[in-house]
Amino acid sequence: MRLPFPEKIPIVPVFFFAATLCAIQLAQGTNSLFSLGFFFYVLVATLAFNVAGGFTRTSGAFVFFNSVLGVIIGVCLKAYLGEPADSNLSAPNLTIAVLLSGMCMMLLAIYLARKVVPNRAFLGRMVTDAKMQTATVGSLIAGIILTATLFVIPSGSGSVLSALNQLNRFFPMAIVLGSINTIRRSGGKRSFNLPVLIAGILMFVFGLMSFSKEGMFAALACWLLAISSQRYNFSRAQIVGLILATIFIEDPSAKKTAQPAFRPSSRFFPILVTFASNISKPRKTPMRTGFSATTTPPRGSSIAFRWSPSTTL
Repeated sequence: MRLPFPEKIPIVPVFFFAATLCAIQLAQGTNSLFSLGFFFYVLVATLAFNVAGGFTRTSGAFVFFNSVLGVIIGVCLKAYLGEPADSNLSAPNLTIAVLLSGMCMMLLAIYLARKVVPNRAFLGRMVTDAKMQTATVGSLIAGIILTATLFVIPSGSGSVLSALNQLNRFFPMAIVLGSINTIRRSGGKRSFNLPVLIAGILMFVFGLMSFSKEGMFAALACWLLAISSQRYNFSRAQIVGLILATIFIEDPSAKKTAQPAFRPSSRFFPILVTFASNISKPRKTPMRTGFSATTTPPRGSSIAFRWSPSTTL
């Protein structure tokens, strides 16, 4: 199976999809202006994606994920659940108008940028197939040296090392370059080599140490992006392995230690009842109340409270 890496989305199926969803929204009680705005939003987003060049350009990928994850999936879920698309919005017509205007501006910006951006990428002239393996190893070494330096030497905010840390994307570059080089050299039989494996393991370990989901999954995302651009043919065993690896990787930061149960003292509830019974009575002067813990709790209780003038009602 080859991973999809579309450069264009046919406009006719998108038109029928948007028209069908618009009809469903109207049947569910959605405002007609909102449904019409969403209809044009889907069409403009598709045009912007196609003009940008699809997933072959950063702008195309941004338009896709911004529109699909930010708007289209949520509206489709509302239609599936039977909710009007404009429900739970304080100003639904203004919301869809802003979204449509923003997508139109993206389309205009992409169209103007395509007129001045060269067809061949800057790195395309520098990194040829003959130099790609050297660039992969160099990126891996640079990433190891810079990461080790940042671990050893403390770097504060605004320092030179802090700026270098923001530019430290050598491990992802090593994975992308190495994967593309391996696929081209092997004729599509292999998709990674030793530098790619080392860079991926280091990225996963550093992400595990910092409790970062992005760090743990970034290596896999870079590898998938690289092999998708080369139309790599997946086997069934590789697909099953990827699914299992994605499912069973658990974020350690999600584990929380059990907290001891709160056991209020015997004086807490009478104070609460007294306060609740007098809260509706009119007061001529402000009442100063508050809670503070005593140094010696009563016998048989873990926490005790007493009144103290700390809060003014």
